[in-house]
Amino acid sequence: MKRPRRKVVASFGTRGNRRILVVKDGAGYLTERYVSGRPKRKTFGPDKRGAIAWAERWYLAGSSTPVVDLTLRELFDRYIETVSSQKNWRGSTVNNVKQHRKRLEQALGPDSRVNTYTLAHMDELWAKLLALPMAPNQVRAKVKLLQRVFTFGHSRELVPHNKPAGWSVPEVKALDVEEYRAEDTERLLATFDYQRSGWEWRAWGLILLMSSHGFRVNAALNLRWSDVDLELGVIRLRAATDKTKRDWERPMTFEAYSVLLTARHHADRLSKTSPFVFYGLRERPYTYQAFHVALQKAERAAGVPHSPYRAAHGFRRQAVGDIRAATGDHALGLHWVGDRDLRQAKSYVKTRVDEMDQIAATRGVES
Repeated sequence: MKRPRRKVVASFGTRGNRRILVVKDGAGYLTERYVSGRPKRKTFGPDKRGAIAWAERWYLAGSSTPVVDLTLRELFDRYIETVSSQKNWRGSTVNNVKQHRKRLEQALGPDSRVNTYTLAHMDELWAKLLALPMAPNQVRAKVKLLQRVFTFGHSRELVPHNKPAGWSVPEVKALDVEEYRAEDTERLLATFDYQRSGWEWRAWGLILLMSSHGFRVNAALNLRWSDVDLELGVIRLRAATDKTKRDWERPMTFEAYSVLLTARHHADRLSKTSPFVFYGLRERPYTYQAFHVALQKAERAAGVPHSPYRAAHGFRRQAVGDIRAATGDHALGLHWVGDRDLRQAKSYVKTRVDEMDQIAATRGVES
């Protein structure tokens, strides 16, 4: 039997997080209350007037319900605490969200009151983040995260509105990040006094290791001596520090041996007891910020043109490109650097002009 059509005969809201409808359902009436998007129903039989009166009283009684006045930092803390527990976040995921939060706080202020945020605040946030030295897709990711945090807060009545969710996030063009070429890497490596300096060798070693193995920079920076077996010639990547979130290993290249032996030489010479291959201060690993500064300095000294956003990832792309050039198999290059998704080949494998010239020469075409 077909159910009778429902009809809304009265509604109250939306003020704050509260909304209530009076609905004719068959021969009777019922109220549907919406508190933070969750429906609750109460039936009244044929008493239309009673249903409307009850709905009005319920709405007016709760319309002035106070809302918690949180800062941006406090709202993010509640989001991280709740969602990380619900979804079993890894420690690296929590740290990633906190890094996004740090950038948002730089633009909006950690003590700004989230109750006051409007669409104009979102316009201002977008402009400020674009002015920072980060890729547009990263800016978009941070704004989308803020919208998710606001939706979380609104669903739990921590904020009185969810205006940021109504802000349309602009589409951004994915960046085509360039690779380093072998000749670029050789010129960069030549700028470091890696044999005598107990500090310069670290940037030198990272460049040589990443261009050879294609490790992501976070995994390389957090490489521990316990991850290395010099006798078996194996390097192990840990799920805790690698983006793939899995443990995997690769046989060492000659370049990796050179880096590790150099690291051991300087650690012994300086009496370093850090568990990290690329040691930093106070038993912590070498930082990305320090490496990035050293890389930019080396580019200037070597005369290697700077390409925006290339940085450490350019060496990973170099490793994939070199293997593809040597074997003709881009999938093998992706597997070597730990990628299982072959769709990455679209962005990793670059057209190399010198290779095109060689192909042209075999076909009797002068470039």
